Parts: sequence; structure tokens; C-alpha cells
Amino acid sequence: MSKAGIKFHCTACGRKIEVLYDLAGTLIDCPSCQKLMNIPVSEQAKLASSGIESPDGESPPLSDGGSLERNEMTGKRKPVWLIIGCLGLLVCFALLTKPTFFRHRSNRVGYAQIQDSATDTSEVGDYSYRRTTSGTVTIVEYQGVGNATIPDVIDGRPVTSIESDAFDGCKKLTHITIPNSVTNIGDSAFSGCTSLTSVTIPNSVTMIGDSVFSGCTSLSNITLPNSITNIGDSAFADCKNLTVITIPPRVISIGDSAFSGCTSLTNIAIPSSVTSMGEGVFDGCKSLTDIKIPTRLIR
Repeated sequence: MSKAGIKFHCTACGRKIEVLYDLAGTLIDCPSCQKLMNIPVSEQAKLASSGIESPDGESPPLSDGGSLERNEMTGKRKPVWLIIGCLGLLVCFALLTKPTFFRHRSNRVGYAQIQDSATDTSEVGDYSYRRTTSGTVTIVEYQGVGNATIPDVIDGRPVTSIESDAFDGCKKLTHITIPNSVTNIGDSAFSGCTSLTSVTIPNSVTMIGDSVFSGCTSLSNITLPNSITNIGDSAFADCKNLTVITIPPRVISIGDSAFSGCTSLTNIAIPSSVTSMGEGVFDGCKSLTDIKIPTRLIR
């Protein structure tokens, strides 16, 4: 016994057609003449879609859930509304994800920044700098020679930071003066400045980061301010001309290989404030004859 459904005739060839209730309102081809026609919506179809029983006491039969395959009884095409819905979902997804990606100026694809920490780089004299969103300036590169004095104000904003690698490889830089406005010096900021002989660091700086002066083979005179509390890994590694350095009394940590390769270093005193020393701090210091270390650090 066949399932009950909507019964109607093709308006072109007159063929009697019967389809399932849940196909009401969709388009089909006539099995005989292939004329495209709209399936009429009957009262029984409306009852079926609402789950209400028909007058004869039977719920009109429903199909298997709107399969996308061609209907065997009617030759029905894939539901247009389902295709349109899928396309709509794809468009929504594209619109939602579009801001997530962007193309850098270097043509590399990456994720968009949630919060931009700085604006584009500008130049003043031998310095390249970046204005941050907090209203300060970061030095990002130096292209001069000889003595350099970092300005404390640029573009009406205080200079508070020296970015990592900012002076890296400046082989003709001989002296650098850092202003009191600077509070942060990035890793490897002066690494490889082979002609650098002396540095002036202000009390506003509290930490000498990793490899900040590593490879400064001509560095012989540096005074660390009392504000310094941490000396990073390889901070003065391979400063072969450094003969003496005073560790400030507030330093609590000295990183791995901090003074390794300082072949001219003859004496050094570690203050009692130091609670942590890394490995290989004085490796390769072949001229070191006098070193004072707090008792609690001796193992």
C-alpha cells in the first residue's frame, strides 16, 4: 500500500502525480514531460507540517527528513532552500573570519593584533623610533657612529625603552649615554658593538637583560647603577677587554654565563644581596684571580 500524500495533475501533460506532504511548496519536474512545476500546499500538508492529525484520524506521512538525493517517486530536484541556506552560512563565516587575518607589509600572512602596542616607525637624526599607544617612545634602531647620546624626549614624548637588538652590530659606536627616562633595555640591545668602550646607564634602569653587551670586545669601563636588581644570561659574555666591574648591592640574580669569556677580568665581588647565580657565570675568565662570593652561595 502506497503512502498517502499530495495529489495533483501536471498542467502540461495532465499526468496524475502524488508526492509526500513535506514536499509541499517545492519545485519538481513532471516525470512524463519534465515540466518544472510548484507542488501545491494543501490543508493536509499544513496539518502534517504542524504535527496535527488530519480529519480522517491519521497523521499524514512524512518523508525521511529531506534528503538531498533525487526523490524516487517524484523525481524532485535538490531543495533550493537548503542550497541557499548553505551558501548563506558560508558567507557569514567568511565575514566573521575576515578580520582575523591580515597581510603584513612584508607580505607575510599572520593573525591580526588584538591590541596594537605601537604605531609605525619614524626617524629623527640617526635614530629610528616608534610611538607607543601609552604615549611613550621606543628606540628601535641606530645608524650613527662615534659617541651617541639617546635623547630623553622625541616628538614631545618621553623615551622609555630601547628595543631588543636596537644597536646590535653597530661596530663604529664608541660610547653610549642612556637618559634617565629609559627604564627598559631589551635583550641584545648593544650586542656586537665591537668598538664600544664605555657606557653610561641611569638609575632608572633596573635590569640588564640577556646578552645586552655580549660581544662588546672593546668595553673596558661600565658602571652599573644601584637600581640594578637582575643581570641576565650572557649579559657581558665575551667582553674581552673588561678588567673590572662592580656588582651593585641590590642585585639578587645573576644569569647563566653572565661574564663568560671575559678574559681580562681580574677581580669581582658578589654582594650579599645575590640569592641566585646561574651556571658558567665566569667560564673562560682565565685572568680572574680574586672573586668574593657570599657564603650561602658556596656549595
